[in-house]
Amino acid sequence: MAGPFPFADVILRLRNAVPALRFVGNAADLEAALEQPPATMPAAYVVGVESGKEPKGASGGVQIQEIRAFVTVVVMVRNFAGNTQDGGARQEMDALVASIDGSLKNWKVAIGFVPLWMSTGRDEKLKGGVLAHQRVYVSSYGSRINLPA
Repeated sequence: MAGPFPFADVILRLRNAVPALRFVGNAADLEAALEQPPATMPAAYVVGVESGKEPKGASGGVQIQEIRAFVTVVVMVRNFAGNTQDGGARQEMDALVASIDGSLKNWKVAIGFVPLWMSTGRDEKLKGGVLAHQRVYVSSYGSRINLPA
């Protein structure tokens, strides 16, 4: 049994495995970046959500609950008007997303966690000359619930 999901480990992995990212932050950092485009780019922001299913079984006074962890990585690159040389921001974003996928897909954060798999990805519209892309990875783990005697 494991849990809770170590979202901070995802941040550390991206910092170490994707050197093209000049900044990797968390949900609080993303909130600030949405208010005002970040000065340091390319940047990635890791936002975590966990969602549990109804616990099952009660063998020996123990129930097991499956919990899914959703890891959203929001990537931002500067998009200069008229920058079409070599595909501009789109090409930079595609290369970053490929590196992030290579770092996170099939990565097992720790014993007891299912390796991450990519669920969805989409571009976001942002103002201020920023191209943003959101990618969601999923893992799961079992959690023990000891029932009162």
